[in-house]
Amino acid sequence: MSDNEPATKRRRISQTCKNCRARKLRCDRRRPCKTCKARSDDCIYDNLGVVIIDEVELKERLRKAEAELAQLRTEIPELSEYGQAALEIEKISVHPSIGYLKPADVDYLKHSVPTQTFIQHIPERIQNLLPSRALSDLILARFYQFVPGAPLLLHIPSFNNEYEAFWSQYHAIEAKAVQPSKLDPQPDRPFWITLLFAIYSTAIRTYVHQNDPVLVSILEFYRMPQMEARISLQNGINDVLQRGEYFESYDLDVITAHCINQHNIDLMSTSFIWMQSGMMVQMAHGLKLFLEPEMLGYSVLETEIRRRLGLMVRVWDVAICYYEGLPTRIRDEDCTALPPSFSEYFDDRGEQQSISWMIHLGKIILIYPQMWHWAYSVKEPLENDILRIDNLFKIWEDEQKRHLTLSFNDSDPSMLLRAFISEFISFRLLLFLHIPFMQSQFPYSMKRGIEGAKRGIELIIALFSASSKIDQYQWYGQIWLMTGSIIAVLVYSIYLVKTEEVDQEHWKLVDKGCEALMNLSQVRNLTCARRPMAIIHELRASRMLSEHFIEDIDSFQKVEQHNWPLLQHYLKSFIKLS
Repeated sequence: MSDNEPATKRRRISQTCKNCRARKLRCDRRRPCKTCKARSDDCIYDNLGVVIIDEVELKERLRKAEAELAQLRTEIPELSEYGQAALEIEKISVHPSIGYLKPADVDYLKHSVPTQTFIQHIPERIQNLLPSRALSDLILARFYQFVPGAPLLLHIPSFNNEYEAFWSQYHAIEAKAVQPSKLDPQPDRPFWITLLFAIYSTAIRTYVHQNDPVLVSILEFYRMPQMEARISLQNGINDVLQRGEYFESYDLDVITAHCINQHNIDLMSTSFIWMQSGMMVQMAHGLKLFLEPEMLGYSVLETEIRRRLGLMVRVWDVAICYYEGLPTRIRDEDCTALPPSFSEYFDDRGEQQSISWMIHLGKIILIYPQMWHWAYSVKEPLENDILRIDNLFKIWEDEQKRHLTLSFNDSDPSMLLRAFISEFISFRLLLFLHIPFMQSQFPYSMKRGIEGAKRGIELIIALFSASSKIDQYQWYGQIWLMTGSIIAVLVYSIYLVKTEEVDQEHWKLVDKGCEALMNLSQVRNLTCARRPMAIIHELRASRMLSEHFIEDIDSFQKVEQHNWPLLQHYLKSFIKLS
C-alpha cells in the first residue's frame, strides 16, 4: 500500500443473528438461536460461518427423527371406518420363494406359467375396493402407461402372472367352486393385495381430466370423488398392513407397495411420509436388499428384481431426506448390489427404454447424497471433493447419452417427460454442486455452475413450449421442475451483471426464461414465487446489484427449501465477490 492510498477499514463480521443484534440481546449463535426460537422469528445471520453447529447436534436431530418414527409406529391414525375392524384375510400364498418372485428360469417366463396365488377369504369391506376384472385391467394398463419407472417398480411379466392367478382364484372362491381345504398349502403372502391397491390409487391419480370415460367408470364404481376414492384405497392398504403386523413381518411385497405408494404422497402428512420411507429402509436392510443378491444365492431373475427394488428404495430415500435437509439413511459402504440392467430374456422388449432410463436416472440421483455431504454439510467444502463428484456426474451423464435418446423435441409425451425429468436432475446437481466455488479464483466451477444455470433456463423454456403436449402428466407435480429454474435464472442474471455482459443474446435467454416462468400457470399461482420473480425482474431492468438485493434474496427460501441456509450463504458470497 502506498502512502497516498487510504487505509481500507476492515469490516467486522457480526457474531449474532439480525434479530438479536437489532434488540441488543445476547445470541447463542445457534440456528435458530434461543431468542428467535422463543419468539418464533426467522433466525437470519449475515454470515453462516459464525453459527455453532456440530456433529453431536446433527446426530441429535437424527435421533429425534428416528424417535418420531418409532412413535408413529404405534400411533398410525385410523383414516376411516375401514380401520375399525380387523382384517380377515387368512391366506394369500404363492409358489415358494423369497419375496414376490418364484425362483424362475427363462422357460418359466417363456411359457407364462402362472404364479400360484391363492386367496381363502377376503372380507366384504376389502372386496368393496375391488372393481370388476375388466375395470381393474384398465386401471392396471393406465398404471403401466402413465407412471414413469413402472417396470422398475414391478417386474411386469411376473406381476401379470400373479394378477391372473389372483383373479382366477378370486372368481372361483366367489362362485364357491374352490373350497379352502382344496387349496394348495403355500407360504403366506398376506400383503400382496396392497400392491394392487397402491397401483389402483396411483393410477387413479394420473387422470387429470374429469370427463375421461375410464375415470367416470371408476368413480361410478367407488361412488365417491377422485380424491376420496384414493383415500379409501389407502385405508384398505392400512388395514391389510396393520392386521398383518407388517412392522414385524419384513416382506418384499410391503417394500414394493411403499415404493409404489410414494406416488400418493399428496395424500400423506410429512411425518407419515418420513415414517413410511424409514420403514422401507429398515425393511430393506433387514431383507439384505442392498447386498449383491447373486452372492446370496438368488436365481438370475430374483437377483435382477432385488437390484431394481433396492435402487428404487435408495432413490426415494435420497428424495425424502434431501427435502428434509438431512443425510440419507443408507450408506454407500453398506450397498454392494450391482446396478440393475435390462434383460432380453425376462423383460418385455417394449419396456427397454423405460427400464434403462430409470436405471441411468437412478445412478445420477445417487450422487446427490455425496453432494450434500461435501458441499452442504457443516464443514467447509473442499474443491477436490467437488471436482471428484463432478467427474462422477460426467461419467454417468455421458453413459446416459450413449444409451438413451432424450430430446425436448420428442413427439411422444412420455419420452418428452423423461427428457425433462433427466435434465432437471442433471442441471440442478451441476448448479448446486458448483455454487460454493463460483468465484473468479475457481474458473472451472464458475464455468460448470453457469453451464448448469443456462441448462435450467433452457429447460423451463422448453417445458413452457411443450406444456400442452405433457398436459396428461400434470399429476406428476411439474412444479418441482420449475422452482429449480427460478434459482437458475437468478444465478445467471447475477453472473451477467457481475461480468458486465453486454451481449444481448445472454440477456435474451434470461428474458425468455422469465417469460416462460410467468406464463406457466403453476408458477403464476405459486404465492411463494411472486417476490423472487419480482426481484429477478428488478435485476433485469436495473442490471445492478443494489445493497438491498442481498437482503431480498432471503425471499427465495420458500421457493428453494432444500438446504437453503447454506445455499443462500454461497449465493450472497457469489454476489459480493468478483
